[in-house]
Order: sequence, then structure tokens, then C-alpha cells
Amino acid sequence: MPNSKEHIEQAKHNMNLFLHLTSCEFKDRCKDWQVTILFYTALHAIHSAIAPKELHFKSHVELIKYISTDKTISIFASSYQTLYNISRQARYDCTVMSDGDVEIAKTRADNIYRQLVENSN
Repeated sequence: MPNSKEHIEQAKHNMNLFLHLTSCEFKDRCKDWQVTILFYTALHAIHSAIAPKELHFKSHVELIKYISTDKTISIFASSYQTLYNISRQARYDCTVMSDGDVEIAKTRADNIYRQLVENSN
């Protein structure tokens, strides 16, 4: 399993890709990928916080349950759940994502990213 630093680097990589997608000529045609990338950015940020505990989860649902019980990251439970839901809609339900959906995902991902990735240095 990756360590905290590796998860942080992946979260940064994902955020950079999101920023690239939102500034390219295809930005209006890839909102599904934008919200998906934001979800995985948050996932790696969360994993950076729990990597030292060497916990492994079989599903996203197990991770969501764990987040709400871990006092060090439970403040992110609602944001993470929202990201999970929006990205599932984009990935599996083929829901067309709106600018509003992307903005919600960005706000929620930023909440997690800033505190766990940017403040990790």
C-alpha cells in the first residue's frame, strides 16, 4: 500500500489534472471527468491521513463509514460522501454534470485537499 507521501503526490497530480481540464478547450465536454478526478483527489488526500494506520478497505462504502468514525478526519465525512455520490452519478448513471455539480465537487474537494495535502508540508 502507498504511504502518506505517495498519496499526497497522487492527490496533487490529480488536482493538477483537474485544473488542466478546467482550462482546456474541452472543459465543457468533460465535466464528468472533472468531478471524478476531484473525487479521487479527495480519496488520496484521505488515504494520506490514514496510511500510517495501515488500514485497508474493500470498498468505497467501507471507507466512508470509517471516515465518519475517525476523529482526525470525521470533519470530512460529509464532503467526501458528496464527492462519492456526484462521481458515482457521473461514472455509473451517465448523469450529465452541470457547472453547478462541478462547483459543488470543487468546493468539497478543496475543503479536504487544503487541510490534508496543502497543510501536510
